[in-house]
Amino acid sequence: MWDQCEFWNLLGLKSSVTIAREPIAVEELYVPGQGFGLGQIAKGTPEFRKSMRTLAERLPDDGPRKIYISRTKFNGRGGILAETVMERNMIRNGYEIMHPEKMTLTDQLRYYKSASHILGVDSSAFHIVGLAANPSKNIGFILRRDNSAHESIAAQIAGMTEREPQVIDALVANWMEPLQEKSNHLSWGEINHEKLSLELVKSGFIDSANAWEIPTDQEVADSVEEASKRAKVPLVRTPRVVDR
Repeated sequence: MWDQCEFWNLLGLKSSVTIAREPIAVEELYVPGQGFGLGQIAKGTPEFRKSMRTLAERLPDDGPRKIYISRTKFNGRGGILAETVMERNMIRNGYEIMHPEKMTLTDQLRYYKSASHILGVDSSAFHIVGLAANPSKNIGFILRRDNSAHESIAAQIAGMTEREPQVIDALVANWMEPLQEKSNHLSWGEINHEKLSLELVKSGFIDSANAWEIPTDQEVADSVEEASKRAKVPLVRTPRVVDR
């Protein structure tokens, strides 16, 4: 509830808020149209984008920072294998590791507002990035699954910034449950780190790929074991097939 109140304050809402804790009957109910979502409204309506720009102006200003949005403290399923190695690489390149699920909504927005570079694996955290985004930021996400789930995130950020985010594709395999045919939010991506480092240089997120650390076979195996433990079934590696 506290996060919601902070968010409503940032939006400048003046009305009192009452939470209905049991069924109620009302004489007249006004339900506004949805200003943002998936599909056709992924970029947000003009009114939504204007409101988010106003919200960002009300956020405190921090010093500039580079952020890597990590999933290593997320207790759910899905991500990239050996992401702790990714964290070490990003720290060496001057990035601050951010775990949004451990932060208040206001602090998340404040971090994103102050960041010059925002990078992470594609996830719902980037929807919050889009709320405080502007054209000055270099925003990119690393594909962790072989589907189109990232397209609505990219559309939102483009709608808010009028600048397409960097979509970095170094995915070589999906680790999934045995009978699963397609990757989704619960699957784990195996990344080609050599390709990834070169793509990060090309897209302006790091200066050089020379010192990029590649996960060891043991680190990958440990990560697969942990992912399988969360899924409660041994995961199966499915190499990615890229249409040519």
